[in-house]
Amino acid sequence: MVNKESMQLPKKSKQWLREIEKAVDDVYTQLEGHDRVGKEQFEAVLNVVADNIAKNRNIEKTRIFEKTGEVIEALAGYLKSIPESKRGWTGITAFLYIKFHQVLELINERQMLNILISQLPFA
Repeated sequence: MVNKESMQLPKKSKQWLREIEKAVDDVYTQLEGHDRVGKEQFEAVLNVVADNIAKNRNIEKTRIFEKTGEVIEALAGYLKSIPESKRGWTGITAFLYIKFHQVLELINERQMLNILISQLPFA
């Protein structure tokens, strides 16, 4: 179990968005200039997201990776729900970042939805 008292979670949507934007920027930096495709590319994205969460929440990456199966299963459902033309690393990174927080029990489903909704262009 993760000790929630030893970490600071963002209290406002803007703070969450800054963290997510940082993760997205890090993903694109990692993928720039690499010939990674498919599984290797996705593993690189997962690693960057885990690095950001580990740093921001002071959690061991192994603890984060224990939840990878659950997160990937949820990601598959998310990707099926959006048109292929709308799929990209930005959305995938944001989903992974938030979903890992949920499965690590750092945030609940309602909080997760509020964060996701705050990212909508009309929010």
